[in-house]
Amino acid sequence: MDQTNINISNNDFINSTSIQDVTIIDNVQTINFKTFENNRSIKHLVIGPNVETIQKHTFIAHTSLLSVTIGSGVKIIELGAFCGCTSLQSVTIGSNVEIIGGCAFKNCTSLSNIVIGPNVQIIDFSAFCGCTSLKNVIFGPNVKTINTRVFSGCTSLQNITIGPNVQIISNSVFENCPLLKSVTIGNSVEIIGYNAFEDCISLSNITIGDNVHTINDCAFRNCVSLSSITIGPNVQTIGKYAFQNCSFLSSVTIGPNVQTIGFEAFGNCTSLQSINIEDNVKNIDACAFLNCISLSSIIIGPNVKTIGWNAFSGCISLSSITIGSNVEIIDSGAFDSCTSLQNVIIGDNVKKIGDGAFCDCTNLKSVTIGRGVKTIDAFTFSGCTSLRDVIMSDNNKIIDPNAFYNCKSLQNLIIQKN
Repeated sequence: MDQTNINISNNDFINSTSIQDVTIIDNVQTINFKTFENNRSIKHLVIGPNVETIQKHTFIAHTSLLSVTIGSGVKIIELGAFCGCTSLQSVTIGSNVEIIGGCAFKNCTSLSNIVIGPNVQIIDFSAFCGCTSLKNVIFGPNVKTINTRVFSGCTSLQNITIGPNVQIISNSVFENCPLLKSVTIGNSVEIIGYNAFEDCISLSNITIGDNVHTINDCAFRNCVSLSSITIGPNVQTIGKYAFQNCSFLSSVTIGPNVQTIGFEAFGNCTSLQSINIEDNVKNIDACAFLNCISLSSIIIGPNVKTIGWNAFSGCISLSSITIGSNVEIIDSGAFDSCTSLQNVIIGDNVKKIGDGAFCDCTNLKSVTIGRGVKTIDAFTFSGCTSLRDVIMSDNNKIIDPNAFYNCKSLQNLIIQKN
């Protein structure tokens, strides 16, 4: 066959190597992977209005394919249908497509723009993963689910507006999109998945909708251009490493319903200057603000019960802390090496101060320890070389011999009767 244009009216196997333009018309309802298995020369493909399903792997690795128009009858683009079509530049997704299957356009490295049709509800895993030329995506109004890694590795993607009906931004959806600058998350989104925006190093602006209740682990880790974040009123959990290494982040507003700030959630946010931990926060997990070297003041809300180990370790600019009245545990190393801290008042409800909790706070001058503390563990104030005055209760019955090790300036130890 030497023609360059052909009309297909059934699912006959095509064994030509010279066809470049294909229009599928008439009564064809399904295109399967055998139809064009041996034809790798197609450049332009028009899928007619009666086709309902493009089956899995139908055009996989058709590296000559430049453009695809998907007709109004197509409802499902199955797994890997156009995966590895490295020359594909243009795709028009028909108005009735409901599902874009997993890996459907994965590694289509020349694809630069995509409009998600008005009836698409599900974009399945890795659908556009590795589309390194993709710059803009417009979501249709009915998209509800964006599954894992859909746009992961889209290294040219710059702007995203999440559709109004999306409820879940799944794991790693935009991971490693280094040019992504701005994201608007609609008010229907409830969950931001694990690693959702990790390594989006140009992301400077993010609006989190009011209905988000969970920001999962590593969601914004390594977003080094992110300067401010407002965590919505319904967020309850900020996951582990959620904003770790966001080194430009200077301002954080934590919503009133946050209950847990996860392990190293803001670790190494070296530009973060102040934080107000709202009334509903109960737990500040270990290393939550580790090495936030610009953090100068912190107010810990009245319902926090546990300040985890190394929670504020290495916060060298921290000069003022207010510890809420219901804190019960200040864990090991919680304020280790907070070298600007000068005065600490530990409330009466604190029951435990862990090993090295205030170790090497070299400018700490005075400490008041509430009557709830019965044991002061090893090296709790070790290396606090400026510490002069310690006021404690006679309930503080056990003081480890090394609790005040190397406190060279200690002059007054005042024990008050309960």
